[in-house]
Amino acid sequence: MAKKLVETLQAAYGCPVVLMGQDNDQLFGRQDIVNFLNQFEPAQLPWEETEIDIPDPSRGEV
Repeated sequence: MAKKLVETLQAAYGCPVVLMGQDNDQLFGRQDIVNFLNQFEPAQLPWEETEIDIPDPSRGEV
């Protein structure tokens, strides 16, 4: 699911996108960028927090 979301956001923004998991700080995105970002503590990075509402098909959302 994260891979599809990254692809969708990259198409929308027209640039590479990296997502960080809210609970475990896991990074998703282009591997070279993820490898670079893993050198730093998350608090050191200039993140932009964005709320994304992801429809849940199991609840009839599309």
